[in-house]
Amino acid sequence: METAADLVPADQEEKLAQLGDLALMMTPVIAPAEGKPPPDPAALRTALVDLREAADGAAPRSPAAKALADALHAFQTTDANMEALQSALLKGLPGMLAELTESLNAEAISPADVPPQLLSRRQTADGRVLVEAFPAEDLRDETARRGSLTQYRRWYHRQAARRSLLLRLARRWCSRSSRPEPIRSL
Repeated sequence: METAADLVPADQEEKLAQLGDLALMMTPVIAPAEGKPPPDPAALRTALVDLREAADGAAPRSPAAKALADALHAFQTTDANMEALQSALLKGLPGMLAELTESLNAEAISPADVPPQLLSRRQTADGRVLVEAFPAEDLRDETARRGSLTQYRRWYHRQAARRSLLLRLARRWCSRSSRPEPIRSL
């Protein structure tokens, strides 16, 4: 069953503690104390040769390593190609690191913190909430589907019987004189 309360994560303290630990470990990677200059083209070429040799060594055991080795053998290490490769690999890195840093600085949230447009999918302006119920069983299984249908039918008939009883009691209450007798049980 899902309600608007499910928009607020459970076990927040434990999860925030785990994020805090992860942030502590990731800080040297995300925001190193000393900034290093980008490697020069010769260092990049050497790194590509080392990568190609490692891929060649793993190629007999791994189709992915073979594909990488083939691509690295075909790659021409001209200055323009090296610059394009570096740009393609690192273009989005600063933005991704910023997003990672932001996600590691998470704080506890409450129902008041849920954005209104998200909450409006589960709760009306007058306070009524949407409750979605899902069967515990896998309804692709015929036996489970029949069992769930049987349970739903029983529940529905019990609700209908209760409504019928309440209507009869209300009619009796309204048709009596000014002192109706008390209702003893439902």
